[in-house]
Amino acid sequence: MIKNSKSILYYIIVYIIVGFIGWMWEYIYSGFTKDKCGDSFIKNYLKICIPFLNIYAIGAIILILINNIFSINVIYLSILAGLILSTYECISGYISKYVNKGKREWDYRGKHFIPLCSGYTSVEVFIFWVISAIIFYKFLEPVIDRTVISFFK
Repeated sequence: MIKNSKSILYYIIVYIIVGFIGWMWEYIYSGFTKDKCGDSFIKNYLKICIPFLNIYAIGAIILILINNIFSINVIYLSILAGLILSTYECISGYISKYVNKGKREWDYRGKHFIPLCSGYTSVEVFIFWVISAIIFYKFLEPVIDRTVISFFK
């Protein structure tokens, strides 16, 4: 049973905020060398350059939906989220490669200790998703909730 339903506008706002935060994280993490345009799908197909990453935005929506559906401990919830987001990243990698006619957008082979799913994800990335989910559930989602809800009151 869904604990609390949120409006479609709420999800759109979260999508935009977290997509931008994800881009900032990756841009800073890469030492400011990553493409400033962010998501290659948006850049290649919509022909616009925006600081935004879809995987984080969609991941946040998935996290909120998981949290609304399951009433379990945040650690178990975050492990479940890590599994779902790693699977999502794997599937996205294959789709991206197909859409880009064989060109890989990312490859964790050789960069991480234990690559998974032909290098589209890894054990380290799974751990990153679990930690990110904990941070999201404990800190980011409550702030977004308060901000978005107070903005529309």
